[in-house]
Amino acid sequence: MGANTFFPADYRSIRRAVVEMKQAHYTLRDLRESILQTADPHIRNSETSAFHKQFAIFNGIESKLLSGQSVNLIPVVHAQTASGPAWVAAPPASSKDTLYFVGSASGPTYTQAREAAIAQATRLGAVQVNSSKALAPGIAEYLQHYATVADTYYVRDAQTRTYNFHVLLRASADITLLDTAQFVRTGKSLRLKKLLVLQDGDNGPTEWAFDIFVDNAKAASIAPRKYDNKNESSPVLDWPLVTVPLDKPANIEIRGYRPGAPSIKTSGSITIQPNGEIKVVPVRNLIPLRGSFDFTVYAYP
Repeated sequence: MGANTFFPADYRSIRRAVVEMKQAHYTLRDLRESILQTADPHIRNSETSAFHKQFAIFNGIESKLLSGQSVNLIPVVHAQTASGPAWVAAPPASSKDTLYFVGSASGPTYTQAREAAIAQATRLGAVQVNSSKALAPGIAEYLQHYATVADTYYVRDAQTRTYNFHVLLRASADITLLDTAQFVRTGKSLRLKKLLVLQDGDNGPTEWAFDIFVDNAKAASIAPRKYDNKNESSPVLDWPLVTVPLDKPANIEIRGYRPGAPSIKTSGSITIQPNGEIKVVPVRNLIPLRGSFDFTVYAYP
């Protein structure tokens, strides 16, 4: 008989590897789609980092199988049984220098679940700090901007196809000494998830500038740059700071014009709710071939 090849991993390990590779594939696919669709550089950088980390783990499956190591690419549950690291159930004890808060949330995508978990950790952290500060205003806003992500843990539920995300936030204990009222927000941030260039209005790269209006008042401008629907249909923009009301709907209007031909204009408007709903602002010229853009936006806490 010829020599037999010996595989240290038994069939159960291989079966588990196949299942987990499939789940890892779903996560990589979701992250890739989100990276391609978001125009927010902060979200894109975070998700790109998560993608590379997950891909590196995914790439190591062969060596793990051949060496007989257990394969654990991404936590997967078929029911809500996975407990995760110890801090998921209880955050580390805070010290005189550092405070810890945990938030948990679910969502249909990695990004939505992560942002919801961070938002919950921020709210719970504000409650915890408020207990010693007599409900001082601005604490949640401070944590949102200055707390750091110490650790994350998530599972993808194979049955519901949702992500169950847990985040551990870390903040300086100096917050108890600050006048946090200075961090109180009067509105939410309008963010750009994606820009789709349907028609740039000419036969090549065409320069456009845009003004953003909130409830009929000019809120910000997007600097002139060239757009090309043939070679860059979904560009990444330097999106300006735009504030929308905290607790009521807002009318968002985007007006575009060509600096070299100011008579050629585009415009479009929508009403957006403050609950984080994602909506498309269809910005069009009266003749769509002369300029058509889709701005996908949402209000972020």
